[in-house]
Amino acid sequence: MEQVNASGTGLRGYVDVSYNRLVEVFGEPHYRMGDKTTVEWSFEHEGTRFTLYDYKWQSAQSDLVEPFHVGGNSPEAVNVVRALLLDS
Repeated sequence: MEQVNASGTGLRGYVDVSYNRLVEVFGEPHYRMGDKTTVEWSFEHEGTRFTLYDYKWQSAQSDLVEPFHVGGNSPEAVNVVRALLLDS
């Protein structure tokens, strides 16, 4: 999967996962140290754009399982992320 523009996505739900697991599945974050997020990934999979990001955390980079935000261009974004995490 390649990085895509996150424009037009909005919060669709959450996945409980560790930062380290996200790096294992999706690689290094595309974006670091924003105003309200410290890490973010943006992808498209089979027509569904999705983003994964922390929100207002001090640091998400650990093995601690936390609720990461899932943004997307459709409600299916959360299901796509969960499937990709299970398939890897």
